[in-house]
Amino acid sequence: MLASVLISILATAPTAQAEGSQELPGQWLLLENVLYVDVVDPENERIAFAGAGGMVVRAPDGTDLGVLMGGGEMVLAGWPSGAYELRPQVEQRGDWDISVVGGDGASGRLFSYDWMLDARGYDDPYGFDGMFFGRVDGGEDGRDAVVALDLQGWTGHRWTAMATPHGVNGFDAGRSVDRYAADVDPEIPLYVNPPLLSGDAPLVPEANGLTFVVNDRSDEYGGLFSFSVNARGTWRIVCDNQDDGVLDPTNNGNVVLSGRSDGPSDIEVEWDGRTWNAGYLSGSGECGVTLSIGELHFLADDIETAYPGLRAYVLDSGLTASPMFWNDSLVANDDVPMVDGALPSMTSGADGVSGGDIDSEATPNEDARSWGNFDDQGKGDRSMLDTWTFVDRSNPNVVSVDDFGGPGDRDDSTNDRGSGFQAPDPTLTISALATGGYYKGGCSTAAGAAGSSSVLALLGGLVALGLRRRDD
Repeated sequence: MLASVLISILATAPTAQAEGSQELPGQWLLLENVLYVDVVDPENERIAFAGAGGMVVRAPDGTDLGVLMGGGEMVLAGWPSGAYELRPQVEQRGDWDISVVGGDGASGRLFSYDWMLDARGYDDPYGFDGMFFGRVDGGEDGRDAVVALDLQGWTGHRWTAMATPHGVNGFDAGRSVDRYAADVDPEIPLYVNPPLLSGDAPLVPEANGLTFVVNDRSDEYGGLFSFSVNARGTWRIVCDNQDDGVLDPTNNGNVVLSGRSDGPSDIEVEWDGRTWNAGYLSGSGECGVTLSIGELHFLADDIETAYPGLRAYVLDSGLTASPMFWNDSLVANDDVPMVDGALPSMTSGADGVSGGDIDSEATPNEDARSWGNFDDQGKGDRSMLDTWTFVDRSNPNVVSVDDFGGPGDRDDSTNDRGSGFQAPDPTLTISALATGGYYKGGCSTAAGAAGSSSVLALLGGLVALGLRRRDD
């Protein structure tokens, strides 16, 4: 999408601007969708729907308000402000739209946590060119920001777009996975226009005081990391196991531990001594911790092709390009050459990949996250590809570790540090807006945190939607 178009959207004061198929060209809206529309002034605003069949409407307090038929409007006087839920009664295969009439009539109201769409084909003519706008947490209540996702040549037949602050649940958070092995709770609302609602600017993230204490029990690897953060966000510890001096969060051979803080916190992380590829880390090396504000993991569910690809921007006055990170090592065996004959990059590398000017065409493997060849093959087929970025990230707090607790020759008889912290496999349920620590790479967290678990208070009641799996 050209910058001039986006700037026009931002600068114009629209009146009852409809949102729907115009922002999702060529895509059918599947029956399973749950949509939301932000209502600011219910005494003067009404929800209007144009399309096939009707929409079942539910108020922010959960009250069923009945069916809004195509061509009609629903009066909201007496009901609360917030996000109203709309569920289509039939698939929308033609033109459709939802608008809020009355009041200021501004757009930027329509969002979903997981858009389920049907392009009806894999070839280039079926490709989707458009944008989603993820409204992300700003580090504390009343603060937020927007990440703009620019999609070019996005084809997946029946596909889903969703976003979370951490990726898929569990050990593989931050990596792309087989979609049938994925457990994910979409938490970040994806708007089809820049959101009308906004809070104060996000906090500046800080992560400090990183220490590591080796396990002092005989024949055990690992130990305890401790550090402090100043805000709600996503923290990440990376330890260099490649002896290359690079703390790369996309390298399977490194230690990569991550979790979510609930506010200003002193955090302790037990680590079992293993890297992301399940090998033990021993000897000495460097570790660093960062805190990201507004981290967004865009999960492409069953998208066979993204060519020329995906780019991410922080939605500010200059549309600042935001670095994208990914690790496709678990699905890379399914790679196929792209249109230009090159293979897609398996990882982003330590510095990530940043998009060019929004006006420019994306360049595959250079300033865009790209894969596929406009067919039903490749690593995107039946996979959930994770591309993550953030609004802001702290400088890494790096420390040197003299002893990670493991014998350099892996022979326990020559060293009194062996098998590592044996933390039990966690039984974990992550619900919407649950910002406590989570498990990944064999770590567990315990934090004393200040702050509320509500991330986007202005949106009203948010819900966690489990991944709906389809057969195609």
